[in-house]
Amino acid sequence: MLQNLRLSFCKQATDPGIVPLVGLTKLRSLALGITQVTAADVAELQQPLPRYEVEK
Repeated sequence: MLQNLRLSFCKQATDPGIVPLVGLTKLRSLALGITQVTAADVAELQQPLPRYEVEK
């Protein structure tokens, strides 16, 4: 089961690309530093999954 995902420095990571991560209900930490994902979409991702720890 996937609990930690690090996409830092992955410039292909974008706002639309993180939408499917909502389905990873066992995910606990997500690293998105140096990506094209915006703070607004990180906040939107965290609404349905408040246990996510997101590093941006």
